[in-house]
Amino acid sequence: LLEDFSGATAFVISRDGGKFYNLPHLPSEKFAINNAYQITLNDNQDKIFMVMGKHIIKGKLSALLKRRLYNSSQKTKIQFFEQRIYSRFNNFTTTSLLIPTLKKYGKDYIEIYEGKISRFLTSLQKNLFKASLPIDKLFIVKDLNENPKDRKNPYRINDYFAGEDIITIDLHNIFTIKNIPSNTFIKTNHGKYSLSYKLNKKKLVITRNYSFPPQFISKKDFPDFVKTLRLIRKAEKQDLIFKK
Repeated sequence: LLEDFSGATAFVISRDGGKFYNLPHLPSEKFAINNAYQITLNDNQDKIFMVMGKHIIKGKLSALLKRRLYNSSQKTKIQFFEQRIYSRFNNFTTTSLLIPTLKKYGKDYIEIYEGKISRFLTSLQKNLFKASLPIDKLFIVKDLNENPKDRKNPYRINDYFAGEDIITIDLHNIFTIKNIPSNTFIKTNHGKYSLSYKLNKKKLVITRNYSFPPQFISKKDFPDFVKTLRLIRKAEKQDLIFKK
């Protein structure tokens, strides 16, 4: 059974006529992407801040990354890493990257990294700055701008899509947070999503959790599914405001 036909409806023609059948779903691969990283906002006049983090990737994607990078040079590994981290940080430069599990089959894929980011803060007025949420976009549907009612075919999520991000922004006794965006909690028939903020002394901790099981979404249900994803995108576009 080809992946493109997993869970689809098929019309089977035989000598006795034709009949519609629901094709079975292919066995799904459960995978998760867990990120934990800290940004330190120090008193750097050039507004270049340090980032320290760790990625843990489980399941099918882990094996794909290991195969791709197994015989690669450190330079190639860093370039590939920075390409994937681009949607989270603008102008990220890696200063250290360690992949301790690359030669360990059956283990989760792990990246431990340090780097520098510039242009994280944008000046609004004197001593007031804004920053976009430093988080990866969820590319469950590539184009959320198209009219979902124009979709001609059902939509399918083949694999279990889940993950957790824990982002810590260390204000370093120099910055204060002027606004904390509202928390977002979404639970539908299609999946679960949460984005929450907690100020702990001089650190802002942002936690995102999401879980979307493999599913076949009919044309009728697709507009509601896109509506949910647009709510997620709106929540993740909220700016953080800092005062120095």
